[in-house]
Amino acid sequence: MPLVPALMFIALVVAVVGSLGAPLITSEAGEFEVSPAAAQWTLTAPLLVGAVATPVLGRLGTGPRRRQVILATLAIVVAGSLARSSLLG
Repeated sequence: MPLVPALMFIALVVAVVGSLGAPLITSEAGEFEVSPAAAQWTLTAPLLVGAVATPVLGRLGTGPRRRQVILATLAIVVAGSLARSSLLG
């Protein structure tokens, strides 16, 4: 069943982002000239969004429009990644 390895990979990515991003807070705070508390939100906000979006998308994904939910979610993630890379690049 390919779903289990995909879910394990997603869990691993979330764990890595949550743990490896912490040392970057001080460099982000210095580069963007913000307080460390404000820079902390660059890690906290995605984790909060993920915690809220997971049950909502799980509920929507079990409905009749499963494919549309997956494609819309993928489009939102890609757009967010592009926006973040344009801010940092």
